[in-house]
Amino acid sequence: MIGGESTVSRTSRRSPAHVEPLESRLLLTASELIRNGSFEGAVGGEWVRSGLLQTDSRFSNVHSGLGYAYLADASGNAANSISGSMYQQVTVPASSTALTLTFWTKITTTETSGQNDLLTVQVTDSTGANVLQNITTLSNLNSSSSYVQRTYTLSNSLKGQTVRILFSASNNATNATTFRIDDAGLSYNPTPGTAKVVGYFPGIWSQRNQIDFDQLTWVNYFSIAANADGSLSTGGVSDSHLADIVAIAHPKGIGVSITVGPQSFATVAADATARTNFANNILAYIQARNLDGVDIDWEPPATGTNQANYALMIDALYAALHPGGKTITAATNPWTKEIPVAATNEMDWVNVMCYDFDYANHSTYAAATDGMNQWATYGVEKKKLVMGVPFYGRYGTSWSDTHAKTYGTIVSDYKAVTGNDLPPDVDSYTDAAGHVTYFNGVTTMEKKMAFVRDNAFGGAMIWQLGQDHWDASLKYDTFSLLPIIGSMLRPPSWLTPASGSMFDLVNKSFIAASGNVTFSGNVAASLSGLSVTINNNASVVLGMTQKIASVSIAAGGKLDLRDKSLVIDYTGGSSPIGSWNGSAYTGIAGLIASGYAGGTWAGGGIVTSVSPALAPSSLTTIGYAEASSTLGISGTQTAVFSGQTVDATSVILKYTYAGDTNLDGTITGDDYFAIDSAFPQHVHGWQNGDFNFDGVIDGDDYFLIDSNFPAQGAPL
Repeated sequence: MIGGESTVSRTSRRSPAHVEPLESRLLLTASELIRNGSFEGAVGGEWVRSGLLQTDSRFSNVHSGLGYAYLADASGNAANSISGSMYQQVTVPASSTALTLTFWTKITTTETSGQNDLLTVQVTDSTGANVLQNITTLSNLNSSSSYVQRTYTLSNSLKGQTVRILFSASNNATNATTFRIDDAGLSYNPTPGTAKVVGYFPGIWSQRNQIDFDQLTWVNYFSIAANADGSLSTGGVSDSHLADIVAIAHPKGIGVSITVGPQSFATVAADATARTNFANNILAYIQARNLDGVDIDWEPPATGTNQANYALMIDALYAALHPGGKTITAATNPWTKEIPVAATNEMDWVNVMCYDFDYANHSTYAAATDGMNQWATYGVEKKKLVMGVPFYGRYGTSWSDTHAKTYGTIVSDYKAVTGNDLPPDVDSYTDAAGHVTYFNGVTTMEKKMAFVRDNAFGGAMIWQLGQDHWDASLKYDTFSLLPIIGSMLRPPSWLTPASGSMFDLVNKSFIAASGNVTFSGNVAASLSGLSVTINNNASVVLGMTQKIASVSIAAGGKLDLRDKSLVIDYTGGSSPIGSWNGSAYTGIAGLIASGYAGGTWAGGGIVTSVSPALAPSSLTTIGYAEASSTLGISGTQTAVFSGQTVDATSVILKYTYAGDTNLDGTITGDDYFAIDSAFPQHVHGWQNGDFNFDGVIDGDDYFLIDSNFPAQGAPL
């Protein structure tokens, strides 16, 4: 079963066996480039073939499913002096990135010397006359006892073109070689920020108002059951509650599927009439309730019969649901491949349940990423693979003695036991009864989402939404998990994350946990009053002038202005800064690391500007000013500073000339006046005239103004 309910280990694997041939398939969804790359059933116009490179499902030497392509004589036997080719014509999207061709080969031979028998793979233009890219040439010397995955990066020059993916094979007159090809796919990375966030909703209707559906792209309502004849048992779902979720989700652009299971579908899937009845009944159920698709929760052992019959059931669902644009998904085991690759071509995505690997420590980062990689290696497009994550923990001594706790319970229980808040990097604790409970904390969830995002997988799935943490007001906070998933996989338009970056945007708080992110759009226009925390080993870069409510930077954190400005616009008597370099903020002094550094702050400061282009001379640096004093802003008077409104409760940071006290980009007598007012004093602070940050107002500060006077316009 899904999430915290299974007591069966999910580590067994079996090879598929040959059973009845699959029905003819369209094997095409909106995201597919190569159609019927698994050569299932009656291979029609998808592949144009010539010679003796054949495709069918007569034999058992498959990678998955029932079909494959092969070079052999008409009876399927190895032969000499034969050849053949096949190609499929595809149009490569102009916006595609990381275009990748993947296929599996099994090459058996009695040709042991010389490359005499050849399999070549090429990309040609739409006429076939011109080779655009030579992909690979394999030969009898690449023989293997089992299937080998081949993965190749295609040229960016192919984007926007209609091309042919061409396989050609030939044997010479002696010692024949059999080339087998299976599960060919042409994929590209999804557009950043379009990942799926799928949440299971199992009878938790009373919690609907505290769940932030804006973080989701899809809801799987859990669940109804299938009967042996294909009819449905729907008593487990309240139609009025389901309608309520649809009414919440659809205006937000969120799809809703009905989950069927968890149960054995073996009887239904094995019978053609029952399969058809089931598919038609699902379609009627969906249409009557204005739903968007179906999610199958079978999870059978990957035996040949189950695997093949699973594909036949997906065939039936595809025939019924696809014409109306309804989705087909499934919850699957991470380490068993119960669905043939070909069947996943008819599915919109696969929810890989990367949890319950163990009866206690059940969802480690290593196990979860391995589960995703195994499905990708199996041949399913990465963008169709959605990582399942648990909002629950486990403790126990065996599969017959395993127990689950919701993540929300774990957060509160941890504090009750230890007297402290749950640290973000903690994934286990010992409760009052002595049980060691294992779960996914904030840091592990961030690491998993970075893996999904950076490796172009399809998204994340949650079991289940009602098990998260909320504060006493039933609001998400920095302990909650859903905001991490939503913000990291679908970041706001103003945020550009670098590979490896981890962060959390919850309510009006942004926490940069590690790695680099860029505030590339106008934060204030989208989210007024944002508070920013930059943790150790994290860096926030300004891609444009920004206005936020506060900022706190830990030791080792960085705020990189580049050549932009930062307006910290606070309200009330609270500090706008928080802490700097791990110490409590006590004033603008200390904002910049001590020591004049000529504009390029090479790691010594927590507020930096690291672009070499921003140092036209040794007399540029990072300045700061308080609007109420240096800029002369008081009361409700406002001014526009680099496109952002500034009032009396504002602090401005800017990369500028040394000596530009009021940050107006000009060195004038006004800047001399700031020093005159404070000279001679031991006062640390740019706004007081201490332009070299040495803690004293003296002639050195006058010198910096003199060196830049008269300068007009902000540097660069």
